[in-house]
Amino acid sequence: FTPAIDGTGTWAKVTPLEQPRTRFGASAITNNIVVVGGTANEEPARYDVRSGTWQVLKAPALPLGTQPAVATRDSSVFVVAGDPAKAASAFYELKLLFTVTITLP
Repeated sequence: FTPAIDGTGTWAKVTPLEQPRTRFGASAITNNIVVVGGTANEEPARYDVRSGTWQVLKAPALPLGTQPAVATRDSSVFVVAGDPAKAASAFYELKLLFTVTITLP
């Protein structure tokens, strides 16, 4: 969705997830959208808004469950593994951005 000052924003269809999923968690960080967990596929995926492409990320050691909670802070995405039938079993930090400082003479 691209908002407009006068309220006439427009919707545009983008590249769909490679594999459909339901009951997942998602969060946005800079030009990326991160999708984690779900019932059809638990592998985390990252959508790059600039290139319009999806990238499958390495799955964590413990399952994310079917309803993980996801939040973004600074340069990280935090995930609490969740399943309605069980208590939360894991907490993860996914660091997508790194800051490099170069000192010039």
